Amino acid sequence: MKSNDNVRVVEHSMLVHFGSTGESQKISTIDLATQGVSFCLQKNDRAISLQRHDTGAIQTIESFATEQLASAGFAHLQHQLNRYARKRRFAAWYKGTIKWALGPLLAFIFVVSLNSAVTTTGQPQRAVTEAELVDGTQDRSPALAPALAPAIHPPVAVVAPRPAKPRPDSKLLASALRDGVATNKYSIQLSSGSKGDLYVFSDPLCQFCQRLETQLEKLTADYTIHMFPVSVIGGDDSQKQLGPLLCSEADARQGLWKQAISGTREKQVVSCEQATEVLTANNEFFRAMLFEGTPVIVNAQGQEFPSTQRATAENITQWIAGSAGANR
Repeated sequence: MKSNDNVRVVEHSMLVHFGSTGESQKISTIDLATQGVSFCLQKNDRAISLQRHDTGAIQTIESFATEQLASAGFAHLQHQLNRYARKRRFAAWYKGTIKWALGPLLAFIFVVSLNSAVTTTGQPQRAVTEAELVDGTQDRSPALAPALAPAIHPPVAVVAPRPAKPRPDSKLLASALRDGVATNKYSIQLSSGSKGDLYVFSDPLCQFCQRLETQLEKLTADYTIHMFPVSVIGGDDSQKQLGPLLCSEADARQGLWKQAISGTREKQVVSCEQATEVLTANNEFFRAMLFEGTPVIVNAQGQEFPSTQRATAENITQWIAGSAGANR
């Protein structure tokens, strides 16, 4: 015989009808969005009751002929309630990811499209020497390192210069970084200073990021430093290094970051949904902003520290002071 028991959730309402096993066979609808509820199994009375969190009122949902039927009905209710809770958590995560990662990305794509529409295509050609091709003046690890072909002598090639990449709007970048910090998920606060905020994108397996740590320590007394971990250099190895950090509570992350960037923590296969979510969002944001390598340092105004300068505490301090003066 087909069961007429029906427990399902439609949007934010739960429909309950134990048409086969319930004694009263009444139909109930429960609002899950505005009224927190708890289901209770009363084995002695062979019944399921509902308690509303806002008023504390308790009402009987259904009575059953046996304790086994009551337990089965209660398990069915709990299953549907857990499914609803998972959907709500996923919806909250999805909205947070849209705001942090995809929102700035779409806005930036719009800005890039406008810039591309007015970019001239006629560019003069110039001679580029082999020394220029392999010049290592940039004090950071490239996010995408192309393989260099063997040099052909004489070491002179004629190539068209690449058009300058459009940079992200500073106000848009600053706003997106503040949103990322506000979620308390995508970044690690390393210090609390009174002279302003610094945002840093760093990969624990990037050698320049490791060198930068000693310079950042000199700035912690003056600046509030927010670290956004990425795996654009080390890939899966960096993800393993960051796993214990991103799967832990927020108050433990600062110490775990120090272990990850210093290499004192062995790579562990620690995986959780939160770690995957954070790294995916941070990596996508990193690439959407067209950052060329790690580390990336951004000030409170959304301006990026020049790649032509060495990232020392003195240079960073001077750059912040100069940027603040230029914005007055």
